[in-house]
Amino acid sequence: MGPDSTIVPGQPGGYLEAATIYWDYFDFDNALRLLNDGRNKLADGNLYSYEAGAIYESQRDYPRAVAEYIKGALAGAANSPADLR
Repeated sequence: MGPDSTIVPGQPGGYLEAATIYWDYFDFDNALRLLNDGRNKLADGNLYSYEAGAIYESQRDYPRAVAEYIKGALAGAANSPADLR
């Protein structure tokens, strides 16, 4: 059973949990793929903005990281992780 098996339809936490497994092993492409799958399937383009931003930042892709952080800060509550970043 792979990381994708932890995904529960309609639950955003499953996509994040599965993506984290890939992220922990520096497989950033698959982590981003799962985060984007979750965004698409849950119809929320702002979901996981902080996490996607952190992945892009770790890859030194600062323009994409900043874009994700801003997207998350504007969509989230004050003092959210993306807002604070």
